[in-house]
Amino acid sequence: MASGARPSSSQRATVAVEVDNGSAIMASDRKRGGRHRHTADDLTATGGMSPPSTGLTNCVVCGDRACSHYYYGVAACHGCKCFFWRSVKQQVQYKCRYEGNCDITVNARNACRYCRFQRCIRAGMQPESVRVKKDDVPVKARKHAHVEPTPDLPGTDIMERPPPVKKQYSSVFTKMLELEAKVLEEADFNENNQNNTFDTLQDIFMFPEYMDAYRTRVTFCVRLRSVSEEDMNFCKFRTLAYALDYVRALDYVFPNSINVMDQIALLRHSYGSITVFNIAVGTASATRDNTLLCLPTGITVSKHEEVISNSFMSHIVIVGLIDSLVHPVDELRMTENEILLLRGIIVLNAEARGLSPTGKQWVAGMRDLLHTALYQECQSVDSTDAPVRFAKLLHLLPKIALLSRDLVEHIKVAHTFNADMRRVDPLFFELFGDIFQDEREHMAGVSPAASVRVKEQVSPGTYDQS
Repeated sequence: MASGARPSSSQRATVAVEVDNGSAIMASDRKRGGRHRHTADDLTATGGMSPPSTGLTNCVVCGDRACSHYYYGVAACHGCKCFFWRSVKQQVQYKCRYEGNCDITVNARNACRYCRFQRCIRAGMQPESVRVKKDDVPVKARKHAHVEPTPDLPGTDIMERPPPVKKQYSSVFTKMLELEAKVLEEADFNENNQNNTFDTLQDIFMFPEYMDAYRTRVTFCVRLRSVSEEDMNFCKFRTLAYALDYVRALDYVFPNSINVMDQIALLRHSYGSITVFNIAVGTASATRDNTLLCLPTGITVSKHEEVISNSFMSHIVIVGLIDSLVHPVDELRMTENEILLLRGIIVLNAEARGLSPTGKQWVAGMRDLLHTALYQECQSVDSTDAPVRFAKLLHLLPKIALLSRDLVEHIKVAHTFNADMRRVDPLFFELFGDIFQDEREHMAGVSPAASVRVKEQVSPGTYDQS
């Protein structure tokens, strides 16, 4: 028994008198085939203490059979006595998952340590009776005092303890910051050197300076003025320049990672997704007006106004972005690191069609690394609800994919019903084709004759994915 737990002489005298009476009661209980236990009402009526006439038959904390002693001022079983002594001695702070309403019984007394300790206090156990002195702690216990307690089982309470040491992913964040800085570099563009002769995606990958005219400063702000078709068209190419530079920067930050054809496959697959994600993040940071959408070239459109006919973004896409993505992004209040990592996860998709086996393997490995780094970042933002925050961030991906599909479908429709689009917009036509592109690709894989017909339909200078 712990130091200070021995009852006073008057208590021992009382115990001696009551034992004879208690033995008769216990015998009658055995004849009835069960042990008498105090209910919650009994404890309430007696203020958490054992009744003077029948005490010491049951623990006032959990209801188990007590020893013939008082522990720290009340009749308690040996288990509750040791639990109380250990809690006070170690000065442990407990927490309850269920707002302090757990039922403490013989079979469930270990389920919640917080509620059990509070029950000890309410029953009348006196913490000051526990002597807390350095000399009372054995030498071996002091030597190993730094050992962490065993992890809590599911459904039990949580002890307040220092957070575990996290594996650092600083190199990943550094690489992603370097990549983003590379992407946002503005071009020193001279109109006299402008070259509009690019016709294929390989041209702009081999000669990226062809896109310098569209490498302007990315600006998300509210400007309530009319938006022209030229504004929307320039914004479309600005988003293409960003996606292009992002994919190209992968090989700059991670040398010899993927070849040009793999980069083109990633660009084709991720252009729509990275565009709608960037617009949603930029809008959430620029305005709280849930009717406006800010674009990266500094123009603003409203979901209550018809947008001028253009080949970039329809009114349906604008409304979908505002209602489905901007609001969730704004609620999450993402950090810069979370935005960088989620952007990388969007681009690095191993399921992108056209990736080589080597490229697919590298992309899958990088994406797994970004997933782990994103979870670590969630832990640093909110250590208690990191899994929930991580799940909420990943739940944005399906919404981004649906909005990306709508954006790409609008571009395809513009290519279908405007014959000049193949000539004036060869890059986007090579990226996505028209609304019949998927059918042509399917037929090309069915028979050689169909493949010949497809090649005859595709105009010179366009990209045939078959």
